[in-house]
Order: sequence, then C-alpha cells, then structure tokens
Amino acid sequence: MSRKAFEPMRGARRALLNAEQTLSAEDEEAGAEAPSRAAEAVADRATSFDMLLERLRTSAHPSAMVARTSWLTRRFLTWVLASVVLAQRCIDSLRDLQTRGAVVHIMRTRSLLDYLYFNVAFEREGIRPARLANGLNTWMLRPFGAALIALVRRTAGFPPEADCLRVLARAGESATLFLQRGRTSDEQDTADTLPLLEALLDQQAAQTTPILCVPLLLVWEKRPERHRPTLLDGVFGSRQSPGFFKKLWYVLQNFWQSFLHLGAPTVQVSSAIDLRTFRAENGHLSLSAMALALRDRLADALEREERVIVGPWVKSARQMRDEILADPRVRNDLARLEITLEVERTELIERSRAILREVAADFNLLAIKFFSAALTPIWNQIYDGFEVDHDGLDRLRDLATRKRIVLVPSHKSHIDYLVLSYVFYQNGLIPPHIAAGLNLSFWPLGPLFRRSGAFFLRRSFTDDPLYRALFNAYLVKLLEEGFAIEFFIEGTRSRTGKLNAPRYGMLNMIVEAFRSGDVDALAFVPVSVGYEKIIEGTSYRKELEGEEKRSEGIGDLLKTSAVLRSRYGRVYVEFGQPIDLGDFLGESAARASAVPRDTDLARTVRRLAYAIVHGINDATAVTPSAIAALVLLNDPGDSISDARLLGQAAFVLCMLRDRGARLSRTLRDAMGQLACDNVITIESAMGPSLREAVALFEDDRLVTSAGHEDGTGGWAVPRHRRAALAYYRNSILHFFVPEAVLATALALVRADEAPCLKDKCVPIPHEDLVERVRFLSRLFKYEFCFEARDQLAVVLERTLVSFEERNWIRRSAEGIEATGPPPAPGFEFLRALLLPTLESYRLAADAMLESGAEWVEHRTLVGRALQLGRQKLRDNALRHPEAIARPTVETAIRLLSEWQLLETRRVTRARRSVRELRVGRGTAPRMLQDLVQQLRAAAQQQHRDPDDALDGPASTPNRIPRSEGS
Repeated sequence: MSRKAFEPMRGARRALLNAEQTLSAEDEEAGAEAPSRAAEAVADRATSFDMLLERLRTSAHPSAMVARTSWLTRRFLTWVLASVVLAQRCIDSLRDLQTRGAVVHIMRTRSLLDYLYFNVAFEREGIRPARLANGLNTWMLRPFGAALIALVRRTAGFPPEADCLRVLARAGESATLFLQRGRTSDEQDTADTLPLLEALLDQQAAQTTPILCVPLLLVWEKRPERHRPTLLDGVFGSRQSPGFFKKLWYVLQNFWQSFLHLGAPTVQVSSAIDLRTFRAENGHLSLSAMALALRDRLADALEREERVIVGPWVKSARQMRDEILADPRVRNDLARLEITLEVERTELIERSRAILREVAADFNLLAIKFFSAALTPIWNQIYDGFEVDHDGLDRLRDLATRKRIVLVPSHKSHIDYLVLSYVFYQNGLIPPHIAAGLNLSFWPLGPLFRRSGAFFLRRSFTDDPLYRALFNAYLVKLLEEGFAIEFFIEGTRSRTGKLNAPRYGMLNMIVEAFRSGDVDALAFVPVSVGYEKIIEGTSYRKELEGEEKRSEGIGDLLKTSAVLRSRYGRVYVEFGQPIDLGDFLGESAARASAVPRDTDLARTVRRLAYAIVHGINDATAVTPSAIAALVLLNDPGDSISDARLLGQAAFVLCMLRDRGARLSRTLRDAMGQLACDNVITIESAMGPSLREAVALFEDDRLVTSAGHEDGTGGWAVPRHRRAALAYYRNSILHFFVPEAVLATALALVRADEAPCLKDKCVPIPHEDLVERVRFLSRLFKYEFCFEARDQLAVVLERTLVSFEERNWIRRSAEGIEATGPPPAPGFEFLRALLLPTLESYRLAADAMLESGAEWVEHRTLVGRALQLGRQKLRDNALRHPEAIARPTVETAIRLLSEWQLLETRRVTRARRSVRELRVGRGTAPRMLQDLVQQLRAAAQQQHRDPDDALDGPASTPNRIPRSEGS
C-alpha cells in the first residue's frame, strides 16, 4: 500500500484523536436526531484509540525503544556504553515519575546514540520505555526481520507524531522529545517541536492524569564550550552540540579515558515539569505562546544542568585579565590609586597585569583529567576508599542550578586541595576554582594547579591597596562568570584537629560584592573533609612541640616513599546545610548598597563566618579512630583494657547519636546491627571497627599493646605520643563542648566558696552557674565554635535536662548540685575533655606572669610557655602532655591580649616587623593572677577510678532511645 493510500486513514484517526470536547459537541448536535450514530462514533473512536495504543505499546512505531535488540547491537552496546555513569538517584527519580503519570523525556539535540543508550539503560533498570521519539528511526537496533520492516514502512500506517503523543499521554505511557535536530536553525527547530508541545499541553487540558516533562542530559565531553567557537566547531559541531563525526570521536576517546580514570560520560536528570501546574501558571497565554514558553523553560533547564557538569564558558587567562582591567569599577579604582600612590598610569597598568598573572587561574579540564588519572592509583595505594555524602552532593547539584556556589571546607591537610576537586569530577560535577596560598604556586605543580582551577593569594595584602583591589575584582569576576569557588575559612591547616578560628578577608569581599549588586543568588556550602589518619602527622607533632613551621607542599608529601608505603584509612567528605546569603543578611539589608561598611556589617560577617564554621562542625563524620583516640586519652589510668575501651566507646557513640552527629559508614552499620538484633551489645557491634582503628594507631606507634592483671589485652598511650593522638580526638571534641563546659562550670570552685564535688556538694544558684558557663564560653571562644550568644540559655537548659536524665545533677529551689560525692563517672568523663586545654591556657598565663613588665617577642613568649610545660611535665606538675601545644598557647595569648591583660606593640628588628607583648598596667597583673587561680580551680584533680563503668542511659544498650534511621 502506497504512502498516499494511508492519508484517508490518517485523517480519520486524527479526527478521532481530537480534543474530547470537540467530539462531545458533535455528538450533542447529532444526539437529538440520531442517538445511535453518536454511540457508534464513540465506539469507533474508542476502538481506533485502543488499536493505535496497542500498536504503539508493541514497539510498532519505528522510533520506539526496542524491547529486544539485535545480537550485533548488544555487542556494540556492551563495548561502547558500559562506562556511561547513570547515578542511582537518577534511576530512582525516573522510577518514581513513571508511577505518577505519563512521562515525556526531553533531550536537547536529536541523537540516535544517546537514545540508544537510554533504550538499554531503561531496559536494564526496569524503567518504562519510550514508545515514540520525534524524527528517529531505530530500525538498525532491531533483529533483522523487524529492522527490514521498520526500514521499509517507516511511519506508514501511523498518524502524525503529535497525535501519537496524545494517545500515549492519555494512556500514561512514555515518549521522548528532542528540542533540536542538530545542524538546523533555531527557527526550524522551533517550528518542528511546537506542534508536539502544543499537543501535550492540549491533551493535559483534557485529562486529570499528569503529563510530566523530564529534561534528560547525556554529557559525553565535560570540557565547557569555548567562548569563541573555532572553524572546526562550525564544521563538526561544538563540544556540547557535536555533529556525527565529533560524537563518534567522543565515543572512541571514552575507551581510553575510562581506562586511565580520566572521566566518563555522565547522565543528569532534571526536575520534572508537571504540565497541570504549568498550564495553571500560564493560563493567560494562547496555546502556541504557552508551548513556546514551555520550550524555553525546558531548554533553560537543560542548560542549567549542563553548566553544573561542564561549567560556564571558559575564557583564557589573558582574556580574563583584559576584561577585568576594562571593567569600569576597576578603572575607577586604578584612577583613585594613581593619585593615592603617585604612580604613572602605564606603570600602574603593568603592575596590575603582573598581579593578575600571579593571582589568576588558567582553567583547563585536561589538567583535571591529568590529576584524576594520576591521583586514582595514589589514592588506591594509600587510602581504603572515600566515603562521600551523596545526599549532600545531590543537594549541592540542585542548588548549583539556581545559585552561585561558594564551598567552604575544613582545612586539615594539603590533600584538601585535591580531594574536593577529585570528588566533584568523579561524580559528574565541574570542579571549583580554589583559593590557594602562594606557597603552592611552585614549579612544576604550580602551573598544573593553576590549570586545574587554583588561583593564588598572598598570606597578607592589607598594606597593598592595588593588590587588594585587583584580587577583589578577580573574585567578583569568577562569581559573575558562574564558577563555583572554594576557599578555606580557617586560612591555614589545623595542627590540632579542631577547626581554627575563622578569618574574614575573602568572606568580607564576597559579602560586599553581594550587597553592591555585583553578585546575586549566592549560597555558602560548609564541607567537612576528614581523614582516619593524617598524612602530615609527624610534621604536625613537631610543630605542636615548638618546632618552627616548615613550608611544605603537596609534592613534598606524595613524593615521600613512606607515604606511598603506608595505609591511612578512609577519607570522609560531608556536606553541611547551605547558607543562603540573601536569607542570612535579610532581603532589605542585602540590597542596601548605599549603606557604607560599618561595625554592624563587620559583626554580620563575623556571625556568618561562625555560622559556616558551625556548619562544618555539624557535618563532620564521626570515625572509629576519633572515638578510639578520645577514649584512650581521656582514661585516667596508665593503660586501658580492651573491654573498658569498648565500654567507654559505646558511651561516647550513644551520646554522639543522641546529639544527631553524622556517623561513618562502619559506625552506622554497627548501630543498624544493634537495632536489628536484640541479643548483640553495642560493644560487640562496634568492636571490629574500633580495633581496626587502634591497629592503625599501633602501626604508627601512637599506642602500644599492654597486658592486664586479669590476663586480658589492653592498650597504653606513650606520653610523647599523646599530642599526636589528640589530633584525632579533637576532630569530634566539639560535639561534647556543651556538656564539658557545664561539667567544668559545676566543678569550678571560687576561693570564697565551700568546695563542691569533694567532701559534699553545695547547691549552686542558677545565676552563678550561668555566669560560670558564660565565663568558660568567653575563655574558649577561639577554641570552639559555640552557639550564637542569644542561644546560650537554650543550650544550657538542654544540657541541664540531659544531665538530670542521667542523674548527674539535681535541681531544687536552692539551685543546682551535682550528685555524689563522688561525682558520677560519666560526669567526670566529660569534664576531663577540657582539662588539656585548661592546662595549656594556664601555661600561657604563667609564662606571661613570669615575663612581667618585660617586652617579649611573641615567638619567644610562646617558646617560654612550651618550655615551662616541659619542665612541669618532668616535675609531674602537668597531667596532660598534650597541653604542650603551640597553637593552643598562641590562642590563649590572643585571648589575653583581647581581654587587655596584655599590651601589644609592633617593632622592627633586622628589617622584620615583630610583635611584642607584656603584662598590662594597672589592674591587669591582679586580673591575670585571678585568671590563673580560676584556671587552676577548673583543672582541679578529678575523682575517677579506672575501674568505674560510665553511667547513664547510654551504658545500657537496651535503654538507648532509638533515633530515626538508626
């Protein structure tokens, strides 16, 4: 039968598939005269609908996905498409959508290869196949006989694609719609797709079942589009809209790229657009205008998803420099500095170009691919794997389609610079631009870092207004272009395991850019990067003991043979809750660009900084090594038995779960095992992971095995290794700070008060307790990140309730008192967590008192405090060797200066500016003496028996309150 012969049949089917209201109107006209004819029309219509639907469901349409492919096709698919990454979240999303209504997969450019991949993937994952795709013929995918029929008949016997779409949508089936043909004009593409979108919108008006349009993206090449297309792009297509030969090249290069870990093609599923909602929002438009708006929205969704994977257009470093220097804002700054610095304009421009060359990244995805290939075998050699917060990564992926992203990770190792970029690239996201210290710009890794997105900044540039203006302009330019930015708010790596106090420089620049309107829709994402065992452990230990910091880079670490021969456990990457800058500042204040930067803004930036740090702390994954280190260091005995280690670790783990802390996978598995088994104890559930962590410490000689009188095994921590082990304890110490502060406040004895927690307990008035808690919070303001000041009462009440539930305290009309004597073992366990820090602060205060009115260089003063600690340790006057820690002593001196107990001045020696300190005048010496007495009281001798079992609900597994998901 000729194609022309099918025209009457097509016309009949098209009439039968028109909107139901039109047919109903015709039936109504004929109803009065010929009710039997109306019934026959309805029956014929239903029969024709059922016949067409049955044909479409049996893959009779030449463009339908094939249920059974040919042998040659299956071999080809196994060879070509095996490495394409289709994440489980995408699979789950598509499965969920097909239960909610008719699904129309929207793809940007018509591609048989992409369609072929989804054909295979849908069949493998049990996802409903597409019964129709506009403009395609899948004859070559079918077995020989079916392929011959599809090739000869093409679409003969079928109504137009728009009518087929109506039938499929009404029946709740799936289809695929391409928005572009490929090498045609936008006008032609629009003309081709608008009738199909109009049909979908019109059909949605006639049915209640939702029609869901789901943008699908398959990215073969992750390099972003060039800012200026080349001649070859015009011939073979661009990177993201390739022609046939370029896509064929992408398929071929995928083999060796997958083998060398250079990346893999990635699938992204965007949020579905419900046509019921879309029609309701755009009901004022005509059908054609509504279809055009729908097409634009679908195209925008695909573009946003593509930018998340491949990033914005890439400009050369030179072009970025030229655009920055041509920016009117920068030109105004240069004109002002030309007068202020009394420098010729040409010289100022040359200096500006030199500064931008020093600062700017020269991003090239080939460098990222190189690092991926080089680092994968290294990671496999030294780590047991990466535990990545994939739920958080999905939140970030969604956020990146709507806002500019600033990643703020913790900074514990030089490896941090590589980890986040590696995780992003391996999970189908474009890596961020990273603010790195100028010390990492060394050859040969410096140029590679620059090409992988690193931009470099000096340690300080407050004295160079030109550098500050240009660095700020470059930062704003990156955000305007749409690049994600990563910077370390701590400024330098933490040598203690705790987060350093935040620095405000880059944060100030970003907030000012947002308030001025240069950047909009921006969110900060706190990120915790943790390590079961740190590579720089030896160098950190030496620095803690007083050795001067030595500049070392990533290359120094990875080229060390000892590193490559060692095992360092697992790496943990966790994403905190995003902080929307507009919401944080308040919409009215965020756009008040006329308001100058003042103390209120400075206070807001500080609050934002601590909110970010708090987010990092909350996102920190609790590891077995951190729990083991905390228990080992907190035990009062010279050694701890294996049973006691497990018992105290169970107490710690349950408190952490009650606090809602994130647990590593091994600990989650242990808690899950406990929840499912009423016989097993928490000690036995977490025992294997804890012993594995201790074995890692033993390999590094941080702990030694020790026997006990009862013949059981145990562990001891050598005194000279306690500082190194404290690094791992400190990574989770912040989770216990409210409890530890309250326990210390209750134990704090003033000279004019009767002793508490010794012979008897005296009730403490609530107001006095609040004052003590407030004092300790101020004392440790740079050591730990506390809740906002206005939340102090809430946190204190919550902690008091927790202590009451554990029967550690009693509340009465007279006040609050600890149960005992002696104090509860769990109470003393928590108080012991702060004792090393209190002893460090006392060393700093004692060293300052010994110096008296003498001006002492800051570095010398720190050295004296550390030396004093070593002397006290030899005299058994210092109970915690880990208190001899340079960073903690430096923090204490900073606090004493801020409290105006110390005077500070700057002097120049040997052409070097140094800071000198001395005890302040007037009442400062007496106040410093009082502080020493308070520190001595807070760090008083504990009442702990090494054989005591920790008490409270956590000590009995069957009394642990079950949290959701445990």
